Amino acid sequence: MKVFEGFMYRFHPRFEKLQELLGANAVGTLTFVHVAHSFDAGGDDNIRWYAGLGGGALFVAGCYCVNMSRMVTGQEPAHVAAFGNYRDANDGGRIDTSIAGMLRLPGGGNHFVRMGEHFAAA
Repeated sequence: MKVFEGFMYRFHPRFEKLQELLGANAVGTLTFVHVAHSFDAGGDDNIRWYAGLGGGALFVAGCYCVNMSRMVTGQEPAHVAAFGNYRDANDGGRIDTSIAGMLRLPGGGNHFVRMGEHFAAA
C-alpha cells in the first residue's frame, strides 16, 4: 500500500509546466529557492493548536514548503537547520507557531523555507 499526502499543487497544470521547464533547463541551474506558506489558524478551539492532533506550523504548513523544495530540485536535502517560535498547546504540550529553515542540497543549492500560523507570507 502506498500512502501519499494530498499535495494537490503537484498535479496543477502550472506546476506540471514548471516541472517541464525545469526538466528542460529553461531557467538554468537553481542555486536558491525560497518557499513560504502561512495561514490564519483561527481561534483557540482549532485542532492546529493541539500537539496531540498533529498541530503546529511544521506539520500543518511546513510539509508543503519542504515538499515543494524537493519537487523543484528532485533532490533530498543533505543538511537542515531550523529555528522556531513556540506556544503552549491546548492539550498541555508545546507547538511551533512558525519555523524558518535552510535546506542545503548535495549539489550546493540553498533553499529557504518558512511556514507559520498567523503570519503573512511575502
